[in-house]
Amino acid sequence: MLPLCRQLLKDPQVLFAGYKVPHPLEHKIIIRVQTTPDYSPQEAFTNAITDLISELSLLEERFRVAIKDKQEGIE
Repeated sequence: MLPLCRQLLKDPQVLFAGYKVPHPLEHKIIIRVQTTPDYSPQEAFTNAITDLISELSLLEERFRVAIKDKQEGIE
């Protein structure tokens, strides 16, 4: 499953999130998002992308710290 769809499904206001690749030789993906009436799919999509960026930034920071700690332990 696409990380974006997984992130969308963490949102309680998202009722459905899925994707399909129409043809393996085409570089195209179709993402479908269904939300509660008071929450737009665009808003859910934006929030999911923002949350993913935050998670990836945290992962990068922890990775850099781990590498630094490992290098300091070697020297």
